[in-house]
Formats: sequence, C-alpha cells, structure tokens
Amino acid sequence: MIIVLLIAAFIIFFGLIWWISTDYKTRWQVESPEQYKNNYDSFFSSQPTPSIYKNVVATVWKLERGLNGRLVSKIENAYRDPIRNLQVGGDSGSLHMQGKAIDFQLLEGLRMSPSELESIGQSLNNQGLRVIFYPFKKGQPIHVQQDEKARTQRRIFYAARSDEKEYKTTLQEASDS
Repeated sequence: MIIVLLIAAFIIFFGLIWWISTDYKTRWQVESPEQYKNNYDSFFSSQPTPSIYKNVVATVWKLERGLNGRLVSKIENAYRDPIRNLQVGGDSGSLHMQGKAIDFQLLEGLRMSPSELESIGQSLNNQGLRVIFYPFKKGQPIHVQQDEKARTQRRIFYAARSDEKEYKTTLQEASDS
C-alpha cells in the first residue's frame, strides 16, 4: 500500500511539474510582447515559480514600452535560478533570481551614439527600470532591473572600461576609467 501511495505521489508531483511548465510556455505566447513570443527559453533558465513568472512578464512589458519600438536582437538573461546565476558570475543578490532583471542587446548594437544611449536610458527609467550599459563589451549589452525610484531619479549607469562591476554616471567617465 505504501509503495502504491509513493508511486501515485511521484506521478502526481512530476505530472504537476510538467503541467506548470507547459502552462507557462503556453501563457508566455499570450502574455508577452509580440517580439518575444517565441523566446520563452531565453527568459527562463529553469522552471519559474508563479511570482517569478509574474515578475518577468511585468519586467518584459516595461522593457517593451521603454524601448519605443526598438528591436531586441538577443536576450542574454532574464530569470536565472541560483545555480545559473553562480555560473555566469552574477551577484548573490541579483534581481535576475527574482525575475526582475533582463540583459539584452539591441539590433542597433554598436552603432548607438552616447546621446542615443542616454535617450534609451531615460525612456527605460520612465518605465521604472534602472539601466546599466556595457559599452565596452562586444554587442553593447544592456542590463535593466525594476527600480521604481528610476521614475523620479536618474538611474542610468555605464560599466567602467577597466572593471565592468564598477559603474559611472556618464559614458565619458566610464571610458576614462
């Protein structure tokens, strides 16, 4: 009898995991912006919890509105489970682990001027996203994370040329460091 109950619990548990996974992928097709509908696996390193899924959806919509029609060429990271976060050298308190941060590259890539970067940053700030540009890395990746203070205070940063974990408030400062 105990073996039957254990087998039933096993089947229910893994069936539920499969159902939740399928459900999120299906929901993503409906709930995400058009340009990301086929990129579920780029946004999730593993199965999210309901709150993490909700956070990613909210963050991606803020990103979509803040980019004003600019096209993303690549999503590098969104939700990262703690193991994936460790593998990529993420901070132990990274908002990626809560589904509140996204790293991406724009289609324009390296052709963006400092004023274009600032304009993108301001637009993303208006959506409640803090912005960190990595102007000296290949493809000029951009990091955004939820930060409601960004709506009222400038939250645009540039990773320093010498140390991408050191942030400056202007591209020139980052270039000189």
